[in-house]
Amino acid sequence: MAGINDTESKEMSEYNKDNSNVEIPPMVAAPPFIPFTSTWSLPSGFAETDMDPACQLPDALGSRRVSYQTFGDGCGLFDATVLFSEPVNVEGMVTSERPFLLLRLPLAGRVDVSMSGHETVNETPERYGLFLHGRGGDKCCIVQKPGERSDLVAPMIAVDRLRGMLDGIRVPAVIAKFIDGHADNFVAAPKMSAVMRRLASQLRASPYTGDLGNLYRQGKLFEVVAGILGDLDDRGHPRQPVIGVERARVAAICDQLRLDLAHPRTLESLAREAGLSQRRLAETFREVTGLSVIEWVLWQKLLLAAELLREGRLPVKEIAHRLGYSQVGTFTTAFSRQFGVAPAGYRRAVVSHHPVTGGGRG
Repeated sequence: MAGINDTESKEMSEYNKDNSNVEIPPMVAAPPFIPFTSTWSLPSGFAETDMDPACQLPDALGSRRVSYQTFGDGCGLFDATVLFSEPVNVEGMVTSERPFLLLRLPLAGRVDVSMSGHETVNETPERYGLFLHGRGGDKCCIVQKPGERSDLVAPMIAVDRLRGMLDGIRVPAVIAKFIDGHADNFVAAPKMSAVMRRLASQLRASPYTGDLGNLYRQGKLFEVVAGILGDLDDRGHPRQPVIGVERARVAAICDQLRLDLAHPRTLESLAREAGLSQRRLAETFREVTGLSVIEWVLWQKLLLAAELLREGRLPVKEIAHRLGYSQVGTFTTAFSRQFGVAPAGYRRAVVSHHPVTGGGRG
């Protein structure tokens, strides 16, 4: 591909191996992925177990709205808005032997979350909770301040699904160990970026319903995972923030790359124009986006492909060629790997499901 150096060309060649003979399974309803249970209790001794499950929380105690959605095998989303008038403890327990990643993305409120053997995570709209749960039976405790509304979305991804998402991508050592089958627990509280906050809101309010809504959320989930990679250093610690000047340079580079995703410029030319060494640009780009330059370009190509498929004006072959794929089969394999469905199936989902009024494309 024009504009890519030898190393990057080799990486892209490996990434884009033509597996066009691989059969893409049809979309089917995924079983619910709910890997833990939880129950709340008050200092008075009154607990959730004392209530009729069909009853609402008494007004004197506060309000609680919790919903759950499954959008693909091994992927789920809790959406909770909770306000208690008294101090409350929530006891949770992992019930699945299937290891999973849990993110708690707070949009409002302050909550303390502790897991046995680890430091307490203080979740706020400025810090989110990242948890790798590796063992069934593990317990955690959530403490919410009285009189303060907690508003959060919590996506969950099973380790086997996460492994597929991150195939071929360099990840922090703690995540690499986790997806390789070493089911150790891990907690962190990275800074909540504006991008992660936007993704949390988009996960909550998909502009689509049905299969298309699931595909939309799966796409956003890939972006969330990319955000995690950018928020952690190689040892799994929250990264120190990139200075504003370098962040602005990366944003400008991204804008330039979007102008011609089919023929991306070399890292050398991008670094020269940005006034950075190639090494510093590569490090800063990964810190800001969570991906290497080549990984980011490939992901952006697939996001653009999804947009063109939604518009419905161009055939799949033309979309593939516009994005620099010499073979439709290579494009189909890459798209299916990311979205879990072939381009033609994605377009059929768009045709059969209409956007919900008031939504917007992320």
